[in-house]
Amino acid sequence: MTERQKSGGASVPQSIPLASLYNPVMRNGFPQGNENGCGYRYPHTVEEAEADLRCKILFFAAFSHLSGEAFTLTVEHILDLRQTYFTAEKDGERDWSKPPAPHEIARLAEPEIRYQYAHTNHFGTDSLARKSGGQEGVPVYRRAAREADAAKRRADVEKLLSPYDPAIREEERLSPRAIEERFETPRFLRSPQVTVRGWVASCTVQTARIAIDPAFAEKLLSGREKFWIQSMERHAFLDGVAREMDETPALSAGPARLILTGEGFGFGKYLADRKGSLRVIYDPKESPGEPSPTVPWSFKAYGMSSLPEPKLRMFFLASLLSRVGALTGKDGGKRLRIGGIDLSKALADGKPCAELLLLPLPDKGDPA
Repeated sequence: MTERQKSGGASVPQSIPLASLYNPVMRNGFPQGNENGCGYRYPHTVEEAEADLRCKILFFAAFSHLSGEAFTLTVEHILDLRQTYFTAEKDGERDWSKPPAPHEIARLAEPEIRYQYAHTNHFGTDSLARKSGGQEGVPVYRRAAREADAAKRRADVEKLLSPYDPAIREEERLSPRAIEERFETPRFLRSPQVTVRGWVASCTVQTARIAIDPAFAEKLLSGREKFWIQSMERHAFLDGVAREMDETPALSAGPARLILTGEGFGFGKYLADRKGSLRVIYDPKESPGEPSPTVPWSFKAYGMSSLPEPKLRMFFLASLLSRVGALTGKDGGKRLRIGGIDLSKALADGKPCAELLLLPLPDKGDPA
């Protein structure tokens, strides 16, 4: 145990959610895109997700190893994502902005095949019929493909999390509302038969809780990784940078975003451009004027370019932040906590970066 471990440390583990790259694209509770006939897609491979999660956990392990802090990291994965539907009992009486009612949830069914049509006619088209409205449907969802894909995803996630001995909890979730599907079946000498379905996305959400403390870090970190961390500890200039960070306006009360690029690091913020979209910029010392998206924090001859591996940058960041009194309480100055980490951000110029979110300490009685 280091001297800083003896003098610091948290009595209660900080709870921090970690986003996982191994999740499907979702919008408003519904899957987006199409992959393998399942009606959704994954933008990242399990290998990319594994490297991303490993890097994040190594940061918290290194920080715990150096400071004595404890963390509870939570990671959520969407598994067994299904397209399900119910048939509305009466036409025109349901408010489709409302969530599914208990009696509708009890009737949810998963189709064997769901079809998509190029366009709808006057009567609409039936997405469960191979032919509807004079058109041939294109299969966009197959239950058999979904079941096979779900088995693969579950096995991938188990392998992804297994090195960290997590506590696992699972729960069933539904999309916050149903999407209406309406079509009419023409009848001879009678008004058309109206059918109204409500489509609901159903899934299993698996939450993994990973406890990080100095003892866990001691087991997780390899001898080589501990050597790298110890090598960074010898750089006395980090104490000066940490003192400068403690005096920076960005850390006066939080929240603050510490942005890391391939060249350096600085505090960042999001601004809306003329089109209304968000862009991240960062500035080394909160100096007056427009912050620059490319100028790194100046810290002598040591820059991120000398740390080519992402995990080396995480060890550098842990070594630096374990000296910052606003985070560790050194000299009684603790006022911030780590709120999360994202390794897949981008600056305004498109340059990739990592972001560490720093939040004010909660009031007494509030959850961390």
